[in-house]
Amino acid sequence: MSSKKRYNLKDVNDMVELMRISSEDARFCQELVQTNDSSIVRRLYVRAAVCYVESNVYALKNSVIDMIDCGDFQALPGEMCLLLEESYHLNEKGNIRTRPSFVSLESNIRFVFDITSRANNVEFVLDCSGLGWAAMKNAIEVRNRVTHPKSGSDFDISDTELEYVATAYDWFGRQVVELLYLINIKLKQENDAIKAQRSEAVA
Repeated sequence: MSSKKRYNLKDVNDMVELMRISSEDARFCQELVQTNDSSIVRRLYVRAAVCYVESNVYALKNSVIDMIDCGDFQALPGEMCLLLEESYHLNEKGNIRTRPSFVSLESNIRFVFDITSRANNVEFVLDCSGLGWAAMKNAIEVRNRVTHPKSGSDFDISDTELEYVATAYDWFGRQVVELLYLINIKLKQENDAIKAQRSEAVA
């Protein structure tokens, strides 16, 4: 059983801070919609809620990269490219060059939950069968529309679309909490086992 330190403490703190701030922004905008609803506030909420999702995806990816760097998980070459969000090509001189790769947020969500659970050896399956996942896809479409508008009406967000965003935000948060809970249990079990081995060695 590996006793290596899985994560760099600074990286963990940065990851937690990223998740905390993005969550606070989303919750603040959600409350603002309820108390001071307007078109501008709705757009702020949509952007903040999806930003919260993107921040968590980024943080989870980096946690897996840290595990790979520590030797605690071995990713396939294709998985590593997806984690780093890079692709490779040859220039005219035959030299390898990297460039950013685009992966849709929907695909990134499914990928990062899968690889994070495998890296931590926990049994977790993202629930994509119900209203939460459907709302997430709709929420991403709304965010993309208001971020890259092609007409004035693209800025408008209906009550139904606002409900999609709220449902997606709550659903995603529950998925993250459940995954992290399982990981924490696994880490505690591993730490307890290491302590028990050390106690036996001393005895």
